[in-house]
Amino acid sequence: MTAAPRFEYVRKLIDAREAAARHGFPQDDIKIYFPTVLKAAQHLADPVAKYYLYASPHDHEPGCGIGLWTADALEGPWRFQRRVIADCQATPAVLYNEGLQKVTIYSHNPNGVNHVYDSDDGIHFEHRNILDFEPAAHGYGSVFPYAFPDGRQVYCGVFWMGDPTPEHYPCSGLYVSEDGYENWTCVAPDLYPPANMYTGDPNAPEIANNPEYVEIGDKRYMVFHSPQGIWAYQVDACLKPVSYEGIFFAPSDMPASTNCVGVTSPFLIQDDDGVWHMLFGAVSGGTVDLHLARAVGQLERNVR
Repeated sequence: MTAAPRFEYVRKLIDAREAAARHGFPQDDIKIYFPTVLKAAQHLADPVAKYYLYASPHDHEPGCGIGLWTADALEGPWRFQRRVIADCQATPAVLYNEGLQKVTIYSHNPNGVNHVYDSDDGIHFEHRNILDFEPAAHGYGSVFPYAFPDGRQVYCGVFWMGDPTPEHYPCSGLYVSEDGYENWTCVAPDLYPPANMYTGDPNAPEIANNPEYVEIGDKRYMVFHSPQGIWAYQVDACLKPVSYEGIFFAPSDMPASTNCVGVTSPFLIQDDDGVWHMLFGAVSGGTVDLHLARAVGQLERNVR
């Protein structure tokens, strides 16, 4: 294995029970996770804060939708602004589309249909498109601009596929699009298999869910969650796995006082000082709250 990032726990960022009580999120299934952070100050003319955090419950019931919190530091405090998408959408993947000069949200509804919304200010969004994925993806994942070695400049979408192969293993796949809105082509629906299948180790993670792409120094990683914890593949310039990097954050890394039994939906980001942070959901009882961890040691600066 190479030196994958390691993280230590910092604090809780968003309490799901408080979000349900104060901001109208459902109180029968109390969860706030699937975070994505936009560096608003880099892209928007007059942002209300340096960082915009988008997150949602998992369910698609009325009262769910995607919420926006803002802060001037990743450690918070995070202030709730509004529900930016109020219908039954969940699991946001957010980026700033440089070509269109728009903040773009990718999400999915209870029927597993993936949608695109965009905005000039990161606060007020309009529905733009339904993603024409074939085979169908389940919407847990991320979208990012990428330059392949052959010179193609595209948007890549990495998404949880569920069971798309004859072996019925829970993997994630890779799609590409020229503009990030239409004409998505599937590169491989099972490019990212569970680690236990990739390594042959029955104790390795058995699910490759919620893929998140990140570059750290000269290394590329695809990060996932599973019941065992948050783990990664190192990938090559074509985004294909080249090595399993192990579990780098597990429920046992949480303070005992949190009663954490699972960690989920990681999002990695650097602050302005080059320090890597990870936002993630932590499962405790019947709730999922949003938490923060910070990289251990000094990692090479490579601002995303």
